[in-house]
Amino acid sequence: MITEDIQARLQSIKVVSFDLDDTLWDCEPAIIRAERVLHQWLTENTPKIAERYDVDALRAHRMSFNAKFPELTCDVTALRKASLAALMDEVNYPVEYAEIAFSTFYRARSEVDLYHDAISVLESLKQGYSLTALTNGNADLDIAGVNHLFDDVQRASVSLAPKPAPDMFHVTADNLAVRPHEILHIGDNPETDVGGSHNAGTMSVWFNQRNDTWPDHLQPADIEISGLGELVTILPLCQRAD
Repeated sequence: MITEDIQARLQSIKVVSFDLDDTLWDCEPAIIRAERVLHQWLTENTPKIAERYDVDALRAHRMSFNAKFPELTCDVTALRKASLAALMDEVNYPVEYAEIAFSTFYRARSEVDLYHDAISVLESLKQGYSLTALTNGNADLDIAGVNHLFDDVQRASVSLAPKPAPDMFHVTADNLAVRPHEILHIGDNPETDVGGSHNAGTMSVWFNQRNDTWPDHLQPADIEISGLGELVTILPLCQRAD
C-alpha cells in the first residue's frame, strides 16, 4: 500500500533510476552463457589456457586473483581484464589477447534476455521522466538494446564507488541537474539498491519479483513492487499521460 506521504513525495520525482542486473533481466543466465563463450574462444585461440582451466576453474582463478587485488572488487570489467591478462602471461601468450578475450565475453554477457515488459515500461516512463541506470555490473546497454531509453548511465569502477555507496546517485543528480529527493531508484537488491538509495537520499522501490522476505536489519524501501508494470500505475506523470 502506498501511503499519502509517499504519494506526496512521488509528486516531486523527476528522474527514475534503474538497477540493471536482475531488475531489467536475469543476470545469471547471461553470465553463464558468456563464460561458456569465453572458454570456447580460449579453446580456439589459447588452447594451453583452455586445457588447464575449464569454466569453473576460470571462475576460481578470477576469485583468487581478486583476493590478491581487492581494489578491483568494485570494477568487474577491470577485474576480468586483469585476470585474463594474468592467464595470458602465465602461459606466454601475448597480453593483448586478454583484451580480445574480454571483448568476446563482454558481448555475450550483454546479450541479455529482457523481462517481457521491460521495454514497454521504460518507454512509458520516458514520456514523463528522465531515465537513468545505476549498476555495479558492466553490461553494454547498446548491445542489450535499451541504451536509447536512458539519459544517463553510471557504472561502478575503481574511481566510482559501487552501491550502496551514494556516489553514483550523486553523480546522476549532478548530471541531470536534480536533487536526490527528486530521484526514484528501482532495484532488486535490498542492500545495494535500497540501501544505496537511502544513503543517497533518494526514494526507493524494491523490485521483489520472487516474493522474498525483507531483511529485518535493513530499513525498508519506500515502495515494494512485484512487477515492473506497477511503476506505470504508481508514478503520477504516467497516470496523467493515460
